[in-house]
Amino acid sequence: MESSQTLRLKSGRTLGYAEWGDPSGYPLFHFHGSSSSRLERPVQPEALAGVRLVTIDRPGHGLSDYQPNRILLDWPEDVAALADHLGFGRFAVSGWSFGGPYALVCAYRIPERVTAAGLISSAGPHDRPGATAGMDRTNKVALAMARRMPWAVNRQLLRVMGRTFTKDPEGTARRRFASMPAADQQALGDRPATDMLIASMAESFRAGSDGSAWELRLMTHSWGFHRQDIAVPVALWHGDADINGPIAAAAYLSDTIPDASLTVLPGEGHFLILKHWGEIIRQLTPAT
Repeated sequence: MESSQTLRLKSGRTLGYAEWGDPSGYPLFHFHGSSSSRLERPVQPEALAGVRLVTIDRPGHGLSDYQPNRILLDWPEDVAALADHLGFGRFAVSGWSFGGPYALVCAYRIPERVTAAGLISSAGPHDRPGATAGMDRTNKVALAMARRMPWAVNRQLLRVMGRTFTKDPEGTARRRFASMPAADQQALGDRPATDMLIASMAESFRAGSDGSAWELRLMTHSWGFHRQDIAVPVALWHGDADINGPIAAAAYLSDTIPDASLTVLPGEGHFLILKHWGEIIRQLTPAT
């Protein structure tokens, strides 16, 4: 399959994407986490048996052009355009971390095409009381700054991060990973999976850092749609030891989405996806 493909959208923007797994398998779009890219995918071939996985660079990440002033509700239009291009009628969607809300907005906006939505260690809406309760201090500070500081300041801070990552992706990533809790350290002990993540994070800054900076700001504001109106089945997976995005976010989403199921993984952290790709994908896609 191809890891570096592009589609020119009607707007003139370029959308980057990659394909993995079985070319004739069931279509599943996966939406990457914060400061990541289309290179985020399972490294175990068996996880993709019978599945055609398509991963997409969000605007300003990887091969995708930056989209000024975009909102969450813009995303399903890009996904639908790529699905048309690939010949997909219906498909499943999944999102990890910051990618979770993007999977959810597809379920909301294009329910006639989405068969199921999976949210793994998903970010929750920040316009609710106690949104950062139980979250580690680094993330609390980053989100507070993104919400309160001027755009120019946030943009410059992410540029510094982007330059650091571009210069020394492995060293920068491993310094970040070193401060993570035991549950995540254990998941990151799988070298092929960790190498995949480092490559994906480095690739996210290919187009610069404006995409990551805007996304951080975007996630601190209202998502712009009512979760109670979602009719597509939504499956959530979350670790009870996740301090990057505490489990309260998943519980809140599960309680406010009509057809939602929440699987809690005891002792797992934010990076549980690295260990559980296979079972998550099997639940989202029909048996083939």
